[in-house]
Amino acid sequence: MLNFFGIHIIRRYIFVLFLLTIFCNLNLFSVNQLSYVEYFKKINEAESFIIKQDYQVSLDIYNELFRDYSNISYQDLNNACICALKSEQYQQALFYAKELILHGYDMDDFNKKPFSDDAYSMVFKEPLLLEYSHYREKYLQGFDQDTRGKIFEWYQQDQLAASDFSIQDSVFLQLSEKISNLIEEKGFPSIFLNKDTMNNKLYVMLRHYCGLENREKKFADNDSAEYISRIHKIMNQALHDGWISPLKYIGITTYWEEKNIYGELAVRIDFDNKKITPFYKNVAQEQIKAINFNRNKIGLPLIDQISEDFINDPRYKNYPFEKITEAILNCDTCETMLQYLTILKEPDSKSQEEDNIEKDYFLLSIETANQVRNTYYSKSELFSTINKRIREKKLKQGNNIEK
Repeated sequence: MLNFFGIHIIRRYIFVLFLLTIFCNLNLFSVNQLSYVEYFKKINEAESFIIKQDYQVSLDIYNELFRDYSNISYQDLNNACICALKSEQYQQALFYAKELILHGYDMDDFNKKPFSDDAYSMVFKEPLLLEYSHYREKYLQGFDQDTRGKIFEWYQQDQLAASDFSIQDSVFLQLSEKISNLIEEKGFPSIFLNKDTMNNKLYVMLRHYCGLENREKKFADNDSAEYISRIHKIMNQALHDGWISPLKYIGITTYWEEKNIYGELAVRIDFDNKKITPFYKNVAQEQIKAINFNRNKIGLPLIDQISEDFINDPRYKNYPFEKITEAILNCDTCETMLQYLTILKEPDSKSQEEDNIEKDYFLLSIETANQVRNTYYSKSELFSTINKRIREKKLKQGNNIEK
């Protein structure tokens, strides 16, 4: 039988083990669970400098980030590589080009601008060609064909169910279970980090299953709502671990939500004052604090940080107000508002070439012109003129019919 001192020693031993367990868990969390939210915030900063054409500053940010983080997307590598080229850091550009090959790029990608510019031929393109086959083969050998095969098979089932409402929810639930089990077993796939044909397929599937969860929230009295939440937790972890970008995360997790808690970016174009203003759709002033809290939590820029990027965005900074106005006023074939709006929504591409807009070579993730889904036009003298011309043409057509 143990005496008092023996029991006391055992209790102290157990207590020490307990403390060691806590310490180890905390230590593991700090080392292995590095959150990528700060990474995304620094990426926003780098892309803001790209918009301002401060390529060396952007490159410095990318270089620092890539030393500290391992889950790097091909979009970020693409941007870093171009920044290196424009900063005449050709060895750095070559290094990032090789990483791009390991993230799915092939020679067709490097045959496009700006990689194909003659100025970079000898210092970039020719040395890259010498090592391309080696890195391309290494990329292809890294494929997990078993996982890819399963995802493709499930995607086909997903698409069949998406067009048949009678089986949609039950099939989505089954596929959600399968893909959750796969991810929990093998980890989140690196598909979103690569330029991969499976990228959009996996995105659509995860979007469907988070959407199903969001719909089920309204009927939380059944078991499925609790079970499907696995997929949402998986997406939270994927964002935390850098397997998916904040914008993709929003696209997936807010599907079928009644309201986007991160705000929906829109832009207002004012022809009278030749002014373009970004804003967030259906967001009252008193809601901005809560929305900014949500945005900051996942690594998106705050709402009040967006305006400067819009002002510096070449496609808006150099918006061809005069050319569009002239095209509208000279459109003899336009008879409806829709036909006039087509001219508004398609600014003269030649004017963009003349302004030497290079931003489209970059794959930006921050909410700039690329992410605008809603464009509004302020009531203006131009629109009054359009309405007047439509009425005049209708009246003229009516008079011709009577004759």
